[in-house]
Amino acid sequence: MDESQAKEGINRLKELKLQISNIKKDLNKLNRLKESWYNRKSKLNKEITSKITTVKDSKVERNEITNKVQDLKKERDIFNKKLLDLRKEYTTLKEKYDSKVSKLKIEGNPQEMQKTIEKMEYSLETNVMSFDKEQKINKEIKALKKQMQGFNEVKDDWEEVRKVSNELKNVRKESNKIHKQIQSFASNSQDKHENVIEQSKEIDDIKSKEEEAFQKFKEFKDQFTEKNNKLKELVKEFDELKANLEAQDVKIEEDKKEQQAKAIKEKAKEVSEKVKKGKKLTTEDLLIFQRA
Repeated sequence: MDESQAKEGINRLKELKLQISNIKKDLNKLNRLKESWYNRKSKLNKEITSKITTVKDSKVERNEITNKVQDLKKERDIFNKKLLDLRKEYTTLKEKYDSKVSKLKIEGNPQEMQKTIEKMEYSLETNVMSFDKEQKINKEIKALKKQMQGFNEVKDDWEEVRKVSNELKNVRKESNKIHKQIQSFASNSQDKHENVIEQSKEIDDIKSKEEEAFQKFKEFKDQFTEKNNKLKELVKEFDELKANLEAQDVKIEEDKKEQQAKAIKEKAKEVSEKVKKGKKLTTEDLLIFQRA
């Protein structure tokens, strides 16, 4: 190998070394970007998994509440059917009672009259009043009791009406109670359903971001792979060229940093030997040892 070829080889070696150094810098940058997007994708994936779990739990709760609502509706339907039957029964009994009362020409409400009698009797027992007022109240009590006697003929009819009326009130009360429970559960179920829809939309948005992060990761990974393959080619060319030059006894100048590093390494060996032999170290030795 003549001097021109040797010079050309050394220049190419320097050029390759610079290219290798630049590609390594690019690789470090690409690796950071690649890992950054991969970490972002992983974080978004965990967020998606967490939200999917939440949505599943909400769906289970919503379905349980919905089933409870359906059961309550069936129960309410039973009460409503009973209410309808009781209303019909009440109407029939009340009409029968009113018809008898009309024929017997009885007026007033026996329950109200009985309450009035009891109230007036209690007043006579507990209050101090004039003789005239006492006589007046007694007359009113007698009149009411006489009027009450007319109800004896319709007493049984009245009791039936009253019994069905009370039962009607109780059934209506239970029906209203169940209806309120249905409204409460239905509202809760609706809230759960809306939450599921909202969470599902959020999951779709995060999936879109995750896909974007994955594409960015893939993009930088492809660039990294391409650069790395190029680096391998350059390193291979560098090693082969260097080996060829060394085989031709061509002196390859090392750059300043390599020379300094080599010199420090050699001096560090000398300092290590001093340490092994227990010799006293100078300040320069300590500095060299630190740098090494």
